[in-house]
Amino acid sequence: MPPEEFWVSLANRLPTWFFNVAAVMLLFGLYLVLRWMNLGAKRLSDAMGRENRIYLLQEDLAKEREVSRTSSAAAAQLAAALAGATSHVSSLNRLRWESQGDPNAPTAVVKQIIETLALDIKHRSGERHRCGLWIEEDGELILGFASAGFPDHYIGERRLSVNRSLAGRAYRLGRSKRWDDCRAEEEWEPNPDSNSSYASLVCIPLKHGTDVIGVVTIDGLNPMTDEDMAIGELYTGLIENAGYELTRQGIIETGRGGEA
Repeated sequence: MPPEEFWVSLANRLPTWFFNVAAVMLLFGLYLVLRWMNLGAKRLSDAMGRENRIYLLQEDLAKEREVSRTSSAAAAQLAAALAGATSHVSSLNRLRWESQGDPNAPTAVVKQIIETLALDIKHRSGERHRCGLWIEEDGELILGFASAGFPDHYIGERRLSVNRSLAGRAYRLGRSKRWDDCRAEEEWEPNPDSNSSYASLVCIPLKHGTDVIGVVTIDGLNPMTDEDMAIGELYTGLIENAGYELTRQGIIETGRGGEA
């Protein structure tokens, strides 16, 4: 007997209820398979969800670590700036009470403040800044004091136009200004004799009473922050106190800046 006839003959001998039971068992087995697949898919989805949550938590942790590093650097920068400011306040007190007859004492204090500002504003490894104090004279800003980073021959010789320079803009407005890349500004004019890599710039007007008499500039390799500008304004305030002695002795003449 051929195999196919055997199976047909066997099926004909089976009772009708067998097929009903077989169908129910087949459906039940199919239900179990689908149930198992659904549980597997759910477990896979939960595992992927946990992995996604872990990934997001790792991203958040990395961001928080970066915020923590930035905050720690800013805190260290502010601590250094406050320590430097405290030292300069002591120097100003000595200047006022102990050095009345020394005409070089105010100049020495201003030089010290300019030098330490360039150092105290640093808050990341590899940063480099330079600071200058420019005095207005006949529509020009003349570099009177400078930190390391400026060529020595610039002092007393390097000049910026009040009307065509970024420092001049801060002078004219009587307000602090900050640029991430000063080279992109229309008023910035390159110095053909310099190959400086400084790009960012902070300019802070220097005042004597209500008159603007000059500008303190801070050059940086990288964009500076509002905190950097605030430290610069603090040190500029100290320079203004020392500058009172300089103007009193006729070393600096008051200017006519501060006009909107």
